[in-house]
Amino acid sequence: MKYLIPVLLVCSVFIILQCTLKDNPVVVMNYGTVKVQISDLSDSTATGANIKLKPKSEKLKQDSIGNYIFDNVKPGNYTVSVSSDDYYADSSQISVYAADTAQVNFFLQHKPVIGVSINSLNFNQLDVGDTSSPMSYNITGNYLEDSLTIKAPDGFYILYNNEYISEIQLAFDNNNNISDTVYIVFSPSEVKSYNGSLRHTSLHAADVVIQCFGDGLCNLNINPNTLNSFPQEGRSDSIYVTTQQNCTWTTTNNGNSWIEINPSSHTGSGTVIITVTENRAKYLGRNGKINIAGHEFTINQNGGDCNPITTFSNQLNFNSEGGDSVGFVETDFADCPWSSTNNGNGWIEINPSSHTGSGSVTIIVAENNTNREGRNGIINIAEHQITINQSGADCNPITTFSNQLTFNSEGGDSVGSVETDFEDCPWTSTNNGYEWITIIPDSGTGSNNNVHIKVDPDTTKHNGRDANIVIAKQTIEIIQNGDSCSFSVSEDTLTFSASAGTQTINLNASFEDCDWSSSNNDHDWVTIQTEGEEEGDKEINIQVTENNTGEERTGTITIAGIEIVIIQYHH
Repeated sequence: MKYLIPVLLVCSVFIILQCTLKDNPVVVMNYGTVKVQISDLSDSTATGANIKLKPKSEKLKQDSIGNYIFDNVKPGNYTVSVSSDDYYADSSQISVYAADTAQVNFFLQHKPVIGVSINSLNFNQLDVGDTSSPMSYNITGNYLEDSLTIKAPDGFYILYNNEYISEIQLAFDNNNNISDTVYIVFSPSEVKSYNGSLRHTSLHAADVVIQCFGDGLCNLNINPNTLNSFPQEGRSDSIYVTTQQNCTWTTTNNGNSWIEINPSSHTGSGTVIITVTENRAKYLGRNGKINIAGHEFTINQNGGDCNPITTFSNQLNFNSEGGDSVGFVETDFADCPWSSTNNGNGWIEINPSSHTGSGSVTIIVAENNTNREGRNGIINIAEHQITINQSGADCNPITTFSNQLTFNSEGGDSVGSVETDFEDCPWTSTNNGYEWITIIPDSGTGSNNNVHIKVDPDTTKHNGRDANIVIAKQTIEIIQNGDSCSFSVSEDTLTFSASAGTQTINLNASFEDCDWSSSNNDHDWVTIQTEGEEEGDKEINIQVTENNTGEERTGTITIAGIEIVIIQYHH
């Protein structure tokens, strides 16, 4: 009996454990949970998705806020995959741990609709050639980036916002609808209007619905179909276009800017106003072609008289040296030809000798070096007669000096002569204010073979100097070379006590413009008052700071390339 009771207790415990394991396996195995949330890129909840958990799919349930849940998932590594007809598939690797929830979030991307094709869209109200066999058009729609593309059939165009294009992209609104007007163009002068709506019924399919109005190709009647010539001052004429109510037609001046056409386009019957501006460009007249509703017109406009005028006075005066005078010829038309002539006066040149339209003219008169009494001549420019007067010949003095004379710093004297064509010809000279140059004599009458140019010694400019003078109308450049600079100082050694102090030295330069510089040579206890670049003579202050180093100190400074020794005692 004493052995039976323990045996019974052991059996009871075993039975209890077996029942517990059977009814509540999680208590022993510690399973995990997988939670899946799915939305699209616009943050809307994506519906209709197929969710799988691999390597082993467990039973899937959905909670109250739209999450998908796998319960009782053994710890380990899994792949969660999502697929849908409306979205691109996606997958994610996860790890599941005991007594824990693994969260997976998917953001799915809508599949775009590419190339939705309506291959046999019949326009039952379209009447082109054969009413029993309506035309069919291939329209392609793309639901990509929220838009739909409409392509015109081969050989046709779409007219949209007054532009001829082969395809057009229309944007969907927030309700995924499009409403717009599209014109199919059979030729530049024959337009068909299609007014309707384009829509897509879901995120992955699209329908195109177009309602057609009209009787087929447009019948256009132009009255009148020719125009009379326009006068030179311009005029406005009108043309009436008769056609069906929904037929759109256009006008163009084909680049002839002097012809204005209003309106540039119209739908249905209407009046066209043609305005030709005043002809200020073609004296022989002009013409150009325009197009109105497919009908070509030739516009002819008369020309007028050239009426050239010049800005020259009736008489022009020149001195013996000659010269030029610039004027302007103005014509009423750009294509008016005109010419000029010097009437055999070879000393007068006219440039250009002929021209078309308005333009500048130059009259060039040569120097008079043969006629002391003066001369005159008559010329003609664009039918305008002009008298040219020129004074008598000049004396034409010349010198034997070269155009450039060079002197050293000590100066000197250069002798030459002045020669004139006539003994009573006066001449003068000038040093142009350069007092270091003297011309002897500075004027005369007739020829002179003893003219002196004297240059003073240069004591101020080591780089030399130059000037331009004039003798009997000849400009002569005078160049005087300088000497090299030299410098000296009043002291080459300065001695200071231990206290701060200042001493002065004098720098002498051989020329006023001799450049020099100074440096304390990085001795920060020495200051040169004029440290930097200078020129000429100078008094220079040298300052030292108090010497607290306990030792005598010595340094050198440099002024104009001269080294000066600085000595300072200590306390």
